[in-house]
Amino acid sequence: MNNMNGGLLQRNLSKVFPNKLAVSAAEIFLLLLAGAIAITLHSRLRMPLHIPGRQGLFFIAIIMAASYFSKYSFAASVSCFGAAILLYFNMLGYNDPFMPLVYMVVGVIIDVLTRVSSKISKSIFILAMAAGLGWASIPLIRMALSLLTGFPFHSLASGLLFPVFTHFVSGYAGAVVGLSLSILVTKNKK
Repeated sequence: MNNMNGGLLQRNLSKVFPNKLAVSAAEIFLLLLAGAIAITLHSRLRMPLHIPGRQGLFFIAIIMAASYFSKYSFAASVSCFGAAILLYFNMLGYNDPFMPLVYMVVGVIIDVLTRVSSKISKSIFILAMAAGLGWASIPLIRMALSLLTGFPFHSLASGLLFPVFTHFVSGYAGAVVGLSLSILVTKNKK
């Protein structure tokens, strides 16, 4: 079938809209959505473990999986910004006014550490260590905020070392799960 100019009609939608900006906007939207889903699961799924940082298992798994499939080096920051949007508007019932800031900083730390560590090795365990360190920064950020503002964080009642350790373990485990599942999905596609 011919178009008005006499040429053939294009059969592929991506050729009709060769705008890479639309593809980039869609990817950014999906990263924001991944962060929103991760923080929603974080708030709704309550594991009966009574250790700080335990929710990092789900949260970091989703963030690292989204980062794995993204072409952007700042994917974790965008995903954590998606989580921060929900936290900022207090849609999930948290009473920590600094939580959106903390999660945005965690995303930046994860992006920086995974970029540096991927230059050393692309091993899942090295990338998971970077994500674990990013998640472990939460108690450190909270300690700094508590010293600056006087806001009491109950997760720091047992000191700083234990929460840092448990956040690291949860973040590391979540990253291993998220990256492993992402690799399995891409290998099964081929």
